[in-house]
Amino acid sequence: MQLSHILKRLVPFLGAVLLGVFVSGLFFTAPASGEPGSRAYEELRRENARLKTENCRLKREVRKVRKAEFIFEDKMSIPAVPEPPMPPAPPMPPVAPAPPASR
Repeated sequence: MQLSHILKRLVPFLGAVLLGVFVSGLFFTAPASGEPGSRAYEELRRENARLKTENCRLKREVRKVRKAEFIFEDKMSIPAVPEPPMPPAPPMPPVAPAPPASR
């Protein structure tokens, strides 16, 4: 292809991209807070360190509670319940009365 054909397609495309970036720049700002040495970056590092120490503390606390629950369950286990005794035998069925003796 000739250079003119490439430029005919490339120039409008680049113009549209640059115009879109310019217009979006009017509505959105790109803060430079991620740069090392900036105040926001240092605040993020301090907060991250604080959260890591808090996470470690909470993990230790959970392990401690789980260990205490295990010991408690082990010491406070319920003894085996003996089997209940057999129920008494049912009463005997009633016996029909003897016929009256003849006179």
